[in-house]
Parts: sequence; structure tokens; C-alpha cells
Amino acid sequence: MFRPLTLNRINKNGVCAVKEFNNNGICRLTSTNVLKKKINLDILRSAIEKEFKNQNYPDTLSLAEIKNKRIVNLIEGILDSEYIKNFFSQLEQTNDCGPVSLLPLQGNIMRNCFSGPQCGKHGWHRDAEKEYKIEYCSKLMETKRYVFGKLSIALQFNNDYGGNIDIIPNSFSASSYYSRKIKILKKITSKLLSKNLFKGVNPLNNTEWLGDSFYKIFDPQSLNVKPLEVICFDPRIEHRGTPHSPMAWNHLKSKNDDLIIKKNTLSNTNHLPFELNKYMIYFHFGSEDGLVSNLCGRRDLDTYSNEIGTLQEQIDNLKLFNEIFPNSKRIFKNALKKVDLAMGI
Repeated sequence: MFRPLTLNRINKNGVCAVKEFNNNGICRLTSTNVLKKKINLDILRSAIEKEFKNQNYPDTLSLAEIKNKRIVNLIEGILDSEYIKNFFSQLEQTNDCGPVSLLPLQGNIMRNCFSGPQCGKHGWHRDAEKEYKIEYCSKLMETKRYVFGKLSIALQFNNDYGGNIDIIPNSFSASSYYSRKIKILKKITSKLLSKNLFKGVNPLNNTEWLGDSFYKIFDPQSLNVKPLEVICFDPRIEHRGTPHSPMAWNHLKSKNDDLIIKKNTLSNTNHLPFELNKYMIYFHFGSEDGLVSNLCGRRDLDTYSNEIGTLQEQIDNLKLFNEIFPNSKRIFKNALKKVDLAMGI
């Protein structure tokens, strides 16, 4: 882990959170102290693990596909918060961007997703990467009306075994500007890692991976918040899943030699101690323009039609979008109409 990221204090009116989000691209929205109902973390983690097992361990789970409705109810209880609703309202006022609301996301629950510098996967990326390659989106992202991001809820602390994300704070910019140095470094590290170089431990510091040592010049920081706290971050900030430390990785490999990071997921985890499983809950949020830009960035993917089907299923069937955040349906419907027009289709 890198040094911990300092986040904003919690306030119910959302003013501090909006300032932090607009300036730095990441902020804290709620703490465990403001939950309407107390949640037993161990019970929620166990229920999610059983759900993954029953569905043959998919990469992610959509909330609309979960059979155990207690999981759905608990997650809805976390998100049904005046702190989150006031944050959205404050964004609408500050950015003059129209309604902002919670939005669907194809994979709401992720299990054991890590970056893996030890396996040639440095993991650093921006969620908005595809949007910057489209002129319409790139111009939109330079305006205040572009409001988009992820709400994240970790179900464990971040530590040497991973558990949340790392970010590069100075990589965030509300304009299309992006640090040339970070771009170059990413290309160099990716090429070296692909040639089986820099996968090992730093010989000068055996607590970190050699590939990660190069990134320290950008002062990366690790998110380490309490489980069940709600964090949000902008898709224009460089981030990755916190990897296992060399010591933690060696400990896991000594117990389970076939562990490997594949497509940012820890594979072959049948013998992994339950307490070391990592679970992250994600949803999108944003304005109509923000969602249009996001969908335009994904429009040419082979999986786009299936993704839209999953998002529509969530919009139609989840209480989150029918009762708790009613603006979501209108934002989603309007954004779908605009995507084809924006892409000239």
C-alpha cells in the first residue's frame, strides 16, 4: 500500500463533498455512523460469497440477477441516504448540470479484483479512457455539465492483502488535459512488464514491487476507509485495485501455489481463507450529459447491446431506481435517445 489518502469530512448538506469531488475527483459521502440500520458486515460478506458460489463464480454480479433478496435490501439500505441525495442536489446547483442521480452499472459486485504487478498487470487506468478518443465526449468533459462517476462501497479494510483502490491524485483534471509524464510511464512499464521485466520485488525495498517503485514519483495514495462507507470518484482520475504486497503474495502462494491474476481478477481461490476475499460494490451516478458521454465511449464495444440490456433490467426492476432515486429512469431514457444522435448513427 501507498500512504493513505486524506478524504473530506462528512457533512449532511453535501457542500464539502461536492467541493472535494469537483476539485480532486474523489470524495467521501457517508460513514458507518449515519447508516439508517446497523449492518452486520460478516453476514453480508458471507451472503455475497454464497451468491457467487451458487452462480458458479462469475466475474461480477448485477444486483438484478441476485437471488438472495436480503443482499439487495441491505445494499439498498446503504444507498438510501440523505447524505447521498443531498450530494446529488448540491452537484445540480453547483454545476448547473440538470438532475443528478444514481445510475445502473453492469457489474455491481466485484469479487477478488486486484491489479497484479507481480503478474505483469500494473492495473493503472482511467474509466474515461475511451471517451477521450471521441471528440464529442472530450468536449463534453470540459464542461461543468459533465457529471459522472462511481459510488463505491468496500466490504473490507485496505491492507497488505488489498481491499480497495490506489489513485494518483494529480492525474485528475476536469479538462481533457492529462499528464504526459504518466502516459509515457504507463507505456514504458506496460512494455517492460510484458517482457517479464520489473515483475519482481524492488531489491532496495522488499516491501514493494519493482514496477510500483516507478510510479512513486507521482505520489500515488491508497484509499483506506471503513467498510460500508460510501466513496465516489470521477472516471478521469488514474486508479487501480490495490495489489497484494510482496510479503502477502508470497504467503498466499505458499498456501495455494496456483493463484494467479487473470484479467484483474484473482483466480483459483478455492483454498483462499474467507476473510481474505475482497468484495466491492459499485454503482454509477451522474447527469444526463455524463451518462451520454459514458455510453458513447462504450457504443462500439461488441458487448454494448448486452450491457444496455443489463442496465435496463436494473432500471426496470430495482427499488433503487423506481423509488429511492426516481430521477434515474428519466436520465437513463433520455441518455439512450441521445447516444445514437451524438455518434451520428
